[in-house]
Amino acid sequence: NAPSATNGAGQTVAIVDAFDDPHVESDLAIYRAHYGLPPCTTANGCFRRVDQTGGSTHPFAEPGWGVEISLDVDMVSAICPKCHILLVEAQDPTFESFAVAENEAVQLGATIVSNSWGGTEDPGDTDLHRVGTLAVVLRMIRMPDEQVSILVQGLARVHLDEVVSTEPYLTAKVSPVYDAEVDDVETAGLAQALLTEFERIVSISPTLPAEVLVAAKNQSPPGRLADFLASLLELPADVKQPLLEMQDVKQRLHSLTEILARQHQVLEVGQQIQEQVQQSLDQRQKEFLLRQQLEAIRKGRG
Repeated sequence: NAPSATNGAGQTVAIVDAFDDPHVESDLAIYRAHYGLPPCTTANGCFRRVDQTGGSTHPFAEPGWGVEISLDVDMVSAICPKCHILLVEAQDPTFESFAVAENEAVQLGATIVSNSWGGTEDPGDTDLHRVGTLAVVLRMIRMPDEQVSILVQGLARVHLDEVVSTEPYLTAKVSPVYDAEVDDVETAGLAQALLTEFERIVSISPTLPAEVLVAAKNQSPPGRLADFLASLLELPADVKQPLLEMQDVKQRLHSLTEILARQHQVLEVGQQIQEQVQQSLDQRQKEFLLRQQLEAIRKGRG
């Protein structure tokens, strides 16, 4: 929502794309000169190009994404000519890398973030995973911006046997995928270890309410427990998909426990950093108040 009266003055628009476009700044200069827009360069502080962690170690160039980057930068120029432009280049088009890049864009001061998710709009047989989820649509909500939000409930794992047709939409034959589950002491122990790790995450997570732990403890058998916990975590698709494809429940429990352990470490480190920052801010605030008090005392004596 760049204000039209100022053509975006004072705002920074971040563009998050994958891979690198080494020619983006020169292409931007040609576009802006053609349409009579003021220069937007690294030299004058209007344009900045960084990698997904804010540094200068850019990913390798990819021609297809290079075109996407140039188009995105040009469109920002057209929409808000006076905006500063921040290009954050993700190392690859995965959800995980894009999430890192988006967070970096906000930390670098972006007031608006635009991204281009990699994907195929009209997937065919070769674009689909062999194992997926059979689901039922529970609710469809049309948002004010014309986007559609759909709530679905997963029912079972299925294997894609054959794509039947692609028009007017894709249809396929599928067959059920059953868990290879063994009711033994090892499976019970793995399930308990998974629950313990999840409980540690809930205790420090800012997004998971305590109620989900109660719900998790009521999940049975262990394969269903693993599926339930995986659905609650904000994991990239390339991490969740292998879990979905694991028929061996022991392997799934073990793999998810390792993932949760890493998530717990990340949350702990984030919490420690936040506490350190807060302590630093509190100390600075105390020092500021002390200086104000001393200044007031000096004025009072003067």
